[in-house]
Amino acid sequence: MTAAHCVDRYQDWTVHLGAQNIKDTAEPGRVTIVSTKGTIHENYDSSEITNDIGLVNLPKDVQFTGKFSLSIN
Repeated sequence: MTAAHCVDRYQDWTVHLGAQNIKDTAEPGRVTIVSTKGTIHENYDSSEITNDIGLVNLPKDVQFTGKFSLSIN
């Protein structure tokens, strides 16, 4: 999950799972995935910045680790 204004402007996204420092490409436990599919909220309004919710769909399943996991609230 991210902001719609981040999804709306681009054609692809690099997702860094488990990263604390995105500049450290050798960070232990880090998984990097490139996605080309994103979705924005159907009522997103860029001029009012309302419903600013977007999803980046990962192209493959992810194995959860001690560095990252599913968050359900």
